[in-house]
Amino acid sequence: MAINYNVALIGFMGSGKTAVSESMRDQFFMDIIDMDAEIERRAGMSISNIFLQYGEEYFRNLETELLKDLSQKENIVISCGGGAVLRKENVDFLKEGGKVVYLQAKPQTIYDRIKNTHNRPLLEGNMSVENIADMMDGRRDKYEEAADIIIDVDGKTVEEIAGEIMIALKKSEVVSVGKSEINGEASTINIINGATRLYGLIGSPVAHSGSPIMYNTAFGALGINSAYMAFDVDEAGVADAMNAMKIFNMGGMNVTMPCKNEVVKYMDELSDAARLIGAVNTIVNDNGKLIGHNTDGCGFVGNLRDNGVDVVGKKIVICGAGGAATAIIVQCALDGAREISIFKRVNATFNTTVELADRIMSEYDGVIINVYDIADDAKMVEEMLSADIFVNGTSVGMYPSEEDSIVGDMSGFHENLVVCDIVYNPLETKLLQDAASAGVKQCIGGKGMLLWQGVAAFKLYTGQDMPVDIVKKKLGL
Repeated sequence: MAINYNVALIGFMGSGKTAVSESMRDQFFMDIIDMDAEIERRAGMSISNIFLQYGEEYFRNLETELLKDLSQKENIVISCGGGAVLRKENVDFLKEGGKVVYLQAKPQTIYDRIKNTHNRPLLEGNMSVENIADMMDGRRDKYEEAADIIIDVDGKTVEEIAGEIMIALKKSEVVSVGKSEINGEASTINIINGATRLYGLIGSPVAHSGSPIMYNTAFGALGINSAYMAFDVDEAGVADAMNAMKIFNMGGMNVTMPCKNEVVKYMDELSDAARLIGAVNTIVNDNGKLIGHNTDGCGFVGNLRDNGVDVVGKKIVICGAGGAATAIIVQCALDGAREISIFKRVNATFNTTVELADRIMSEYDGVIINVYDIADDAKMVEEMLSADIFVNGTSVGMYPSEEDSIVGDMSGFHENLVVCDIVYNPLETKLLQDAASAGVKQCIGGKGMLLWQGVAAFKLYTGQDMPVDIVKKKLGL
């Protein structure tokens, strides 16, 4: 479901606003603002200390200031503090930017969730079901008056709650001939009917994927009667997925890890790029004939160009030699890179990568490609110090392993190195955080690569150009 307004989650402390906002981030591909955490960041102290040193009124003023700022943004989920709606001006700011969802819970549920926490200054010294019930009674009218949608959260999982919100938001939109009117602005909604053509993504995991938002936004903007969904499929399920693609007459399918190599054997035809790379990320169903393409390399180079970086004459260090990494290597060689240093594990496919490097050098004059052991930290540092661009072409650092980085020794980072990650969830990976803290001036995340490989795939699917500006706005680029 694609939306282009804010969703504010309100409710008593402990109603699950933060956890639900995190689930909505993955389903809606929206950024998250936790109000209490943002206030603590701005103030440089904890909520408890703000109350202790300055009092509740000062804290409420900080809430109002923050909500005023957030009302100017869009496509974010706001996890509001429990008392955020006590001021009418706060409610006005929330409604100005989008829709307000009240997460309603019983006092016993709240107590069970927060009884062992110590960051609830209004309940300090009086943590009981009775006191919580009294406070909730005093706020209930404010919550209900502010809410556009009310969701009962008792006995439900976070995913179930997020799903109910999703459905309720869809129902709340005013639909008129494929258009919705939200905050006075027209935005296109995809209407599903018997003639809708299905497209999709396979891979595992895919719950974090931004592809559904991207393609459905583009379909809706151009009035194309199509819909796009993500399906969690591992390598063992590829054969069934390809058969289903034909049975359901799907128009096309994107492929992500770990299925990019496996799908090759089921293709009736391969593009030159897919043949050389040995991996497919885009499949076009031409009346039952499956044609495999690879747009990953185009997406990476397009993302660099969109950020003012050209690969011509540059030395590139890349970690990984899987489908996406190989596509990047091939495209960078094709587009004029001077030298490419590949770091990968020494395993059964190491020599295959060496052979690929030799084959690319034989087909593209002027590029030097070396393959090294990714466990050799000293060599990686040496190559990074002489490189122009560094790329993480693996899934290391991707949700839910956000604390991991492909680079262990940060001494290879330097201010003139452009550091890129193909991972886009989280938007700022640990690699990019580490690079920035080490003085790297330009760090480029993977969301732009998703966009630009999607631009190429969308053209293959529909014959039309993706409305890039509209999709960029939706993806927050």
